[in-house]
Amino acid sequence: MTTGSCPDGVVIRPVQPGDREGILAMFERCSPQTRFGRFHSPVRLFPAAHLEAVVQPSPDVAAFVAVTATGTVVALASIHRVGDVAGEIGLLVEDRWQRRRLGSGLLACLVTAAGHLELREMHASIHAEVRWVLALLRARLPGMHARHIREIYHVRAAVPMVGDDTSTIARVAASGCTASAAP
Repeated sequence: MTTGSCPDGVVIRPVQPGDREGILAMFERCSPQTRFGRFHSPVRLFPAAHLEAVVQPSPDVAAFVAVTATGTVVALASIHRVGDVAGEIGLLVEDRWQRRRLGSGLLACLVTAAGHLELREMHASIHAEVRWVLALLRARLPGMHARHIREIYHVRAAVPMVGDDTSTIARVAASGCTASAAP
């Protein structure tokens, strides 16, 4: 599989079953605020069903980790098929690794994976306090629509055609931290 690299020697690659402990350790290093921003509630443990979904190979899920040169998992991104043509995305970046363009690289992987999963739309639920994720999606997914209901933005965006030179994939890849991989 193709992988990408990011600043500070971080590599983005597909999740492997052996990443379970690394994902759990990364979650433990995330602040309560970061966890709340991702899961929209004060979770103390990584949700077991979500962990199983990302570490076990499945035709309906694609997941990626950002890993340091020493093998430490510092971020996780996933897309889960919901229905026939849509996928729900999620990003979790460890606090001290935020704002280093890992989100852009992970988003590139998710867009590519959505194309391989033959999805036409990506969905996300973003807590209003996590405005940087909303800004990232807005900048990288043209035509993105967001509805603000209470403290959550419900986001929908069309999946760009893989191979289209003007696609989001090309723009995300050109943004710095790049990665591409098939699920």
